[in-house]
Amino acid sequence: MKKYILIIPLLILFIGCNVQTTQKFRSYVTKYHKYDIKLYVDTGIPITSYQTMYGSIRICSKTRDSFKTYTWKSKGKDKLIFDSLSRIHNDMAYNKERSYIEEPHWGHCFYYDIASIDVVSEEDFDNNHPKGSSLKDVIRFHFSSLKKFIVAGYPEDDNNNPKAGKSNDKKLSEIGTNEMAILKSVFGQFLGYFIFDTTPTLSKTHHLTFTFHYTNGETYTAKVVKEFK
Repeated sequence: MKKYILIIPLLILFIGCNVQTTQKFRSYVTKYHKYDIKLYVDTGIPITSYQTMYGSIRICSKTRDSFKTYTWKSKGKDKLIFDSLSRIHNDMAYNKERSYIEEPHWGHCFYYDIASIDVVSEEDFDNNHPKGSSLKDVIRFHFSSLKKFIVAGYPEDDNNNPKAGKSNDKKLSEIGTNEMAILKSVFGQFLGYFIFDTTPTLSKTHHLTFTFHYTNGETYTAKVVKEFK
């Protein structure tokens, strides 16, 4: 008898946490993740067409302490910040009813829009890239942005697709100032990574400094050590 007494409340709790809710959303973006960036080297076997034999450098949040979210249901000052970001991104006319369980699984983005990214090494890369010089022409950045989706008026065929958005894969030297906006971010994991198109001909160990220039005037610097084989 005691077993049934225990199981019933657990079932009620489980069912209660998985109730589907339908609500009208003014903005497509439902959550902005704000955090300090951490870089780490992906040393595994390439698993996508965007990776190369030279490996990739991925982006995630630095610490949980630096993590902050602004959502469609935030209150007070946090809601004012969310609404401000929605206006900046012209994301105020979605106005569609969507169903979700616990929280929306779509429209999670990085708080900052990136104007540009600079990369330098403390070591000589090759004859054309001595230490301290820009490596933007040998590094590609793969990222996903909702900007074109929103600017296009939320195309109907992508409306209910959690993967809605444009994937980009360009050299850092070729990315325009307005392209790295409304960047997708899920579970504190920025959906982006850097890929080297070539291997260095001089030093094989590089202490890299990535400087992120945000459109609001702020800058952020992250360092990582990359070993080339």
